[in-house]
Amino acid sequence: MTLLRSTAGRLALLAVLVVLVVVVNVVRGAGSSRETEVEGLEVAPGDLTVDVRATGVAQAFEPVEIRAPLNGRLVEVAVEAGDQVSPSDLIARYDAEDLQVQVNRLQQDLAQARAHLAQLLERQAAAGEQAASQLTQAESRVRQARIALHSVLHLPTWDLERKQAEERLNEAEAALAELQARLEAEQVSAEEISAARTAVRAAEAALAQAQAQLAGTDLTTPDGGTVLEVLVEPGEAVTAGQLIARIARLDVVEVVAEVDETDIGRIKPGLSARVTTLAYPDRTFTAQVTRIAPIARRQGQVGVFDVTLRVENGEELLRPGMTVTVDIEAERRSGDLVRPRAALTGRGGRNGVSVIQDGVARFRPGTPGLTTATQAAITGGLESGEIIVVGPPAVLRTLADGDRVRVTAADGGDS
Repeated sequence: MTLLRSTAGRLALLAVLVVLVVVVNVVRGAGSSRETEVEGLEVAPGDLTVDVRATGVAQAFEPVEIRAPLNGRLVEVAVEAGDQVSPSDLIARYDAEDLQVQVNRLQQDLAQARAHLAQLLERQAAAGEQAASQLTQAESRVRQARIALHSVLHLPTWDLERKQAEERLNEAEAALAELQARLEAEQVSAEEISAARTAVRAAEAALAQAQAQLAGTDLTTPDGGTVLEVLVEPGEAVTAGQLIARIARLDVVEVVAEVDETDIGRIKPGLSARVTTLAYPDRTFTAQVTRIAPIARRQGQVGVFDVTLRVENGEELLRPGMTVTVDIEAERRSGDLVRPRAALTGRGGRNGVSVIQDGVARFRPGTPGLTTATQAAITGGLESGEIIVVGPPAVLRTLADGDRVRVTAADGGDS
């Protein structure tokens, strides 16, 4: 009896040990086959851009300023802010009454100046003809007197006939000298003629200027566009050069963005950019860098550069004065394998990603390339079409090389 009890006890103990071994093996087997759920993504070649973001303000592109051409009073202002205008449309009109009076007076002044010049020229011509005739007669009398005197020179000096001949010659010569002096005094001088001509030219210039001003009493726009602002009112007196209105096209606008000095080295004219605004959150406007300020402005302890961009605004949604956000495409790479930046992990001091092969995560070293805030390029260690682990973040931090994984798509669906 004692022997039978002892044998039965040993058999029971052996059975318990067998069960325990089986349970341990089952538990170990279950642990070795457990799969970690991960998010996977197929890597493929793509485009990667690095943007420089800045805040800016929209401005009118090449606005046209309408300025007063002369002093005067405006009797009409034909436009207001927001109006659409075409070339040669009326903007404002002067009171032309005073100008017309001035033109009439200057026309009279010109007529008088021309009449005075004509009189001088007539006097000059008439005096010349008359003087020539008188001089010819006087010179003829002198010659005749000399001939007569010559014919009696053989007579004694006391002879009456000779004395009379000498007196007649003296009288003829005196008359000629007196005539020459009088004609010279009466002659119209070259200086008088020149002064009269100058007066005519001055009167013509003054009249032309007044007529041009009279023609300019209607202020028109040289180009079409939108009236941005009107700075005068009907009845207002204006001075020459005063700004009347500003007009600009709005199908193209400029944006002046403030770029941090740490980023300005990556910006150059010709770079493409995207412009957005809170007013139209679903719209993106294309732009291009056109100018970079040569000198930085200080904003506290930071320097900023004004960068000007030309923005296509075909629907005229952007208006001058709007605050916008600008993303300038500072660098672009094409053809590299692109993956989310968060997928990059480190193992043993090396960077790389976890590649999924036959349901197992394998760490693959790789050289990071161009990197943005959310994306990064891998320039080595990966092949197009391979699946990499991209999440969840908690799993990425603890996932070990060789762990079995069950892949779900990055959007959450099973792969």
